[in-house]
Amino acid sequence: MNEFKIIQERFPFVDMIAIGRSSYLGKIDEMQNIFLFDKDSKQVGSIFIEDPSLSFDYAHILPLVEKCSIIHGHTSTVMVEIIGEMKNNLVIDFSEAKKLIKEALYQIDHKFFINRKYLKKEDKDHFFIEFDGPKGYFDLKVPKYTTYLLEGEATVENLSTEIIRMLADKMPENVQALGVYIYEGVNKGAHILSYIR
Repeated sequence: MNEFKIIQERFPFVDMIAIGRSSYLGKIDEMQNIFLFDKDSKQVGSIFIEDPSLSFDYAHILPLVEKCSIIHGHTSTVMVEIIGEMKNNLVIDFSEAKKLIKEALYQIDHKFFINRKYLKKEDKDHFFIEFDGPKGYFDLKVPKYTTYLLEGEATVENLSTEIIRMLADKMPENVQALGVYIYEGVNKGAHILSYIR
C-alpha cells in the first residue's frame, strides 16, 4: 500500500495502477528463443522403426580381433531411421518401410559374413577362404549360398553400412539419409548414418 501511495502521488494523472509481479516477466528471456516457422517451406523429418521382427542371425569371423578370430554367431536386432523431405506429412509410410527392411534382412539372415579379401578362389558352389589369425591358420570351404562376402571386416559397423546400401535404392526419392542401428547382444552395437541422395 505504501508503494501504491507513492506512485499515486508521483503520477496523479494515471487513473489505474496495477502493482505486483507480472506473470510475463519470466518469459522475457524466452524472447531470445523465438523462431519463425514458414509453413510453406520444405520440411525434413525422420521416422524410426524398431520391432523385434527386424532381426537376423549370422556367423562371422574377425581375424584381426583375437577374441573374435574364430567362427561365432549372433542374433542381432535392427532399428532403422529414415530421414527425408515430408510429402503429404509423411517421410515414408511405416508399413512400406518395414516391408523394405524385412526384405533386406531376409537376404542376410543365417549367412556367414567374411571379408572378401580372405577369398582365395571359388568354384561353382563354394568359396575358399584362407587367413592366418591369432587363433591359427584357417582354410575354409564354404557354400556360396550361405556366405556373404563384404568389402571390409564383418563388424556391426560394416553390416550397418551394408544394410544402408541394400535399402538406399529402394527408398522413395524424398528420402535423403538412412540410419541403421544394429544391436549385437545386449547393450552394445553400432549406428551408421549415411546420406543416400
